[in-house]
Amino acid sequence: MSILCLHMNHFDICQAPFISSAASPGWRVMDGITGSFCLHNALLPGNKLLCIERPHTHPYPWINPNTMGATSVLISIDSNAGSINYTLNPHTYNAFCAGHSQAADGSIFVVGGDKQSSTTTHDASKQEDPSATDIKSFLFNGIDRIRKYSLAPNEPIGTWDESVQMTTARWYPTVLTMGDGDLFIASGSLKNLVFEDFSNTNNPTYEFYPSRFDRAIFSSVLEWAFPHNLYPVGKKELNTVEIAPATLPGLDHAPWIYPHMPTFFMMPMKESTNYTAIVVVCGGNKLSTFMAAADCLSIKPDVPGAVWERVPDMPNARLMPVATLLPDGTVLMTNGMGWGVAGGNGGEAQYAAAPVFATDLFDPVSNKWSTVGTSTVARSYHNGAVLLADGSVITTGNEMANYLDFWGTPTSVGPLSGFANVTDGAKQDCFPTNPNRACTSPYEMRIEQFTPSVSWIWKISSCTGSDSIWYKIHLWKHSCH
Repeated sequence: MSILCLHMNHFDICQAPFISSAASPGWRVMDGITGSFCLHNALLPGNKLLCIERPHTHPYPWINPNTMGATSVLISIDSNAGSINYTLNPHTYNAFCAGHSQAADGSIFVVGGDKQSSTTTHDASKQEDPSATDIKSFLFNGIDRIRKYSLAPNEPIGTWDESVQMTTARWYPTVLTMGDGDLFIASGSLKNLVFEDFSNTNNPTYEFYPSRFDRAIFSSVLEWAFPHNLYPVGKKELNTVEIAPATLPGLDHAPWIYPHMPTFFMMPMKESTNYTAIVVVCGGNKLSTFMAAADCLSIKPDVPGAVWERVPDMPNARLMPVATLLPDGTVLMTNGMGWGVAGGNGGEAQYAAAPVFATDLFDPVSNKWSTVGTSTVARSYHNGAVLLADGSVITTGNEMANYLDFWGTPTSVGPLSGFANVTDGAKQDCFPTNPNRACTSPYEMRIEQFTPSVSWIWKISSCTGSDSIWYKIHLWKHSCH
């Protein structure tokens, strides 16, 4: 076994590979269910996972029977035993489509959200009359809220502070915690983004919390990028496509943004490259068809005259993939679909099909991909992946787990008009044909765990010869669409 040691002032720091004790290398489905769909995830100290879903009624009538409509749970993860259990941890203002950022103390900020409210008698997939009042409401319009979630050590559940209200609505904003602990909040539309109706939608502003300067500061860049300014990477105008990697002619790729969802990640910054930042984007849709793309591009945004460059294509094309940076600097690519686009209400599986179960690993040193495993749980719209402290990765979410009820087989793809009919082998007595019945069980409330063949720990020992202390690396990662 090779060990790398660095001598630093007063300390020796050593890196050594080890086999994670969580499980044998590969995939396993963890025992237990999440209780909700885990569309938004945030990992907290003590292997706790904050899990938030949207208020929707499908595939169950009216409300989630596991949570009686609550859209937030706290999940305890035992990565060694391979089990999970959940506890209700409800909030009051709808946090679906919010932006998230973690503070240095581990607390989570959840900013913006959705306008939909939920009652015990209202179908939350439809907009309720805003003038109506219902004493049975348990989740309210949260598109302009800033929430802070805190979990004290040894506490079974955390607490929500939802008292802060912004002066503007933000649906899918970008949120970053700055060095001083304040929040930078950018963009987010004034309402749900509907490509057929852009009226009263654009919000090309940014702000800080606590407030600095004006409460909402205009940005010409965000205005230019509309309607793709939720995460401004590409822009589509009329019949032409203007995308960030415009220096790469002939690339058959749709705009690198919702609903053609790729994934973005930043490679580790190294002393050998003067800590140059390298941003990589992979996957999404082809421009010519609804098939997923395998393309990967990279850019060094801090380098003057930076241009997009090709990175080797992924072995498996993916729409809605998730990239997880592992402690050794490699990148694990999981989840996603092979056809379609992102979008739709819960259970509306007609928009994407052909789940990608293969698991791919990118080694930036060799600049090569390899396929390292095969999962069993499909991960479509609103999926996620999280790196745990022991080096294993868990995957969560997917509102469209009933895709087999629509498509019949995992390999079926469009056109849209062909879904959910007898010819394709789909089940006719399932949602949406029968809105009160979902045929897939469990309806994607499972967590699957991937254990790499090698993980890493760090040994930090004093030069004075005192006892060594072993630390496991902690990398916090959150993915939502």
